[in-house]
Amino acid sequence: MIKPSLEIRNFLIESAKALPLIVESASFEDGLVSLRGDQFVFYTTMPWRIMLHNHIVCGSSREAFDLEIFCKLKNQNVVDIKTQSNFLTIDPVFFFSNGYIFECFTVHFIEPWTMSTPVGSYYSTPDG
Repeated sequence: MIKPSLEIRNFLIESAKALPLIVESASFEDGLVSLRGDQFVFYTTMPWRIMLHNHIVCGSSREAFDLEIFCKLKNQNVVDIKTQSNFLTIDPVFFFSNGYIFECFTVHFIEPWTMSTPVGSYYSTPDG
């Protein structure tokens, strides 16, 4: 079971109060996205995409992945954090200072993503 969406939404709202947060490293290896900075850590194995000007420019599938674009998340500030949907508010969307938008999509309940910011950490577990 995934934690109630209100709990996740509140965590994301509180985390947004600590912005901007710099992403010092960004990697995608063996299906794991890692975005890390001194005060920010985000991991996911879920499907994801990067958008710019309302266009998908990179994604988690082999056909859509572009290392050059993905690496443009490095040394950028996360300037806003929102939920991916208003219907099921369980996934974060990160807005970067260079205009890129990173979205992930939970498709199962076993640790879809984890995140730490100065206001705390969120770790999903199978038992909620």
